[in-house]
Amino acid sequence: MRGDEPMTSPAAGPPESASPASSWRARLAPVYRWLVRYFLWHVWFFVSANLILNGLNFLTGRPWWAFWPLLVTSPLLAAHYLFYKTATVDERWADARTEELNLKSYDRGHIEDIKSRFEKGEVPPPPPR
Repeated sequence: MRGDEPMTSPAAGPPESASPASSWRARLAPVYRWLVRYFLWHVWFFVSANLILNGLNFLTGRPWWAFWPLLVTSPLLAAHYLFYKTATVDERWADARTEELNLKSYDRGHIEDIKSRFEKGEVPPPPPR
């Protein structure tokens, strides 16, 4: 038993508030922290390494050999980015994104305007088909 674990008997079972989702989150928390911490380093390394390789490619005159490391490392960086974005989403971000989409939803205001004009009788209903 580690020092940071609470002392409970195994027969007691998990607490009522523990759910499978929360146990998975607890198990993956160190992985998410690692992904967030090293993402910017990964981007910096990706850009630096590919600039160096492309510079060497230009100096040696051989065509396209620096393309292959770029082709291999780009999907790895893309996967790391997706995990990073997944790990950094929280309620505050979701609320801000929802508000942003509602404010930028130009068609929504147009539809609400048509509905209110229709309810007031200012717009005739569409002809039947």
